[in-house]
Amino acid sequence: MYNLTMKDNEKDLILELLQKYKYIGFDYIEQIVLFKDMKTNIEHLPNDLNDLLDYSNNCDLCSLSKNRALQKSGMGNIYGSIYFISNDSSVYYDNNSKKIIEHIVNDIFEFDLDDIYYTNILKCQIFNHNVTYENEIEICINYIFKQIDISKPKIIFTLGDCLDHFTRIKNNILELSGNTYNYNGITIIPLVSPIFLSKNPSFKDKVYNNLKKIKSRLDNR
Repeated sequence: MYNLTMKDNEKDLILELLQKYKYIGFDYIEQIVLFKDMKTNIEHLPNDLNDLLDYSNNCDLCSLSKNRALQKSGMGNIYGSIYFISNDSSVYYDNNSKKIIEHIVNDIFEFDLDDIYYTNILKCQIFNHNVTYENEIEICINYIFKQIDISKPKIIFTLGDCLDHFTRIKNNILELSGNTYNYNGITIIPLVSPIFLSKNPSFKDKVYNNLKKIKSRLDNR
C-alpha cells in the first residue's frame, strides 16, 4: 500500500496560517494553494500498473482527494492499445456524452472494445464544472504520464483541451480535431469533447464527418 503525506514542515506552515486566519476572525476560508510546484514525482512512482493505481488511490495532495470514495480512475482494458483521455471523468458519466462516445467508438471507428481504455488526468471526481482545476491537474498529471509509459498504447485520443497537457499546441479544438501528433512515439489524435457536442449539436455533422476521415486514415496505416 502506497501513501502520500505532507512533510512536517508543510503541516506546520498550514497550521500557522490557519491560526493567523482564526486570530483575525475567520471561521472558514476557501482552499489555499500553498505549494504551486508540488506534484507527484514521476521518478518515485511504481512501475506496475496495479501498484500505480493503488498509489494514486491514496494520494492526498489536493482538495479533490476529499472525494476519494468517488474516484473514477478509468474503465475498460487498462492494457488496451487505444486510450481515450479527458481532463476529468465527467465526460464518461454524463449520459448524453456517454452515448456520443459509444457512437464514435462502436459505429464510426468500429474499434474492438477489448482494445479500449477510458481514463482521465484527474483521478478524483469533480463537482464544479465551471472550475479549470489547473493546480490539481498539475499535481495529478504525472500519474497519467507514468500510466502511459507503462502500458504504451498505440493511439491516444485526447478529448477537449486535454491535448494541451501532451503538446505545446494551443488552438481551438475544432481546428485541431483529427490532426495527428506525437507523444514519445505514440500517436495522439485530439477530438472535440463529447460534452461540447452534447451542448452544441449543430457541430455534430461537421465533427462526425471529420471522424470518418480519421477512421479512413487509421484503416490505411
